[in-house]
Amino acid sequence: ARARAALDPYCVDAALAAAAAGGAPEEAEAGADIVVATPGRLVEHIETTPGFSLAHLRLLVVDEADRLLGQGYQDWIGVVLRAAGGRGGAERADVRKLLFSATATRDPRRLAALGLTRPVFLDAGSAARRSQFSVPAGLREYTVACTAEQKPLALVALLREHAAGGFPGGGSAAVVFASSVDSAHRLARLLQVVWPSARYGPARQIAEISAASRGGGGGRRAAPAAAPAVGGAGGASVVVCSDGASRGMDLPGVGLVVNYDCPSFARTYVHRVGRTARAGRQGTAVVLLKAGQAAAFGRIRALIGDADKVAARGLMKNTVAGLAPIFPACMGRLREVLEA
Repeated sequence: ARARAALDPYCVDAALAAAAAGGAPEEAEAGADIVVATPGRLVEHIETTPGFSLAHLRLLVVDEADRLLGQGYQDWIGVVLRAAGGRGGAERADVRKLLFSATATRDPRRLAALGLTRPVFLDAGSAARRSQFSVPAGLREYTVACTAEQKPLALVALLREHAAGGFPGGGSAAVVFASSVDSAHRLARLLQVVWPSARYGPARQIAEISAASRGGGGGRRAAPAAAPAVGGAGGASVVVCSDGASRGMDLPGVGLVVNYDCPSFARTYVHRVGRTARAGRQGTAVVLLKAGQAAAFGRIRALIGDADKVAARGLMKNTVAGLAPIFPACMGRLREVLEA
């Protein structure tokens, strides 16, 4: 029981006992072999948890390295390296540092903080690729032109086409990305209103992953938003996210990614569409473009390479026509839900 509790991030006492070097439960007498932490929480343990030590650290793995190196996080790099050092905080030469990212940085100012010695850059992509970025080989990419007023209707039409098997080769779930937490929250609520109103299914088929879905005050110890159950009986078929969920989230069976708001940067697009066509599978990504956004997205996509893979497409007119009569009532219901 204690071993299971030590793996529970909310069981603080057992987790700290598993990480501490001495005075731990019998299952954790030798300390933890692997510690997985966010930078802020790791710094907190180093500075405030009695017995917490990184003196035996051998591997420092930094996932999403470009993002973590680009933000201060309480000077977490310096704190960790000093904690892993010998007497006086001097850095040990036997600590190996592994950095991973789909959009790896080569900015020497960011990499300098890690004190790398004879670094080696490894690219898992194609040797023929010259761009810094890439998208999965099995990804099909499309754009849909629409006005701001038409975007919700266009989104529902895409989701219904996907549910009907209109995008073959991928999973049954869809992920929708909005540009902000507020937009993601509003969009998720709208879809939760539309689904039962249009008799597409129960509202629980729409899930949200954003800070707004955590249900806390956003304090330092607020519980993180858990990934929803996707697919299967009772699982969500559509997940609405802000960009905070575009990295590191591996939801099973995602066959469609919809960029409801056009991304502003190539790296944002890469991380968003990387939620599908994973591990050699196929998938589809669609970007909804308002007037004037096509040229900007074209420039972003050109930075990734193979921009000619992106094709313009239309929508299922019968889905749009069927939704149009009930959509004003859905918008009115949305306002009531948001004001409640």
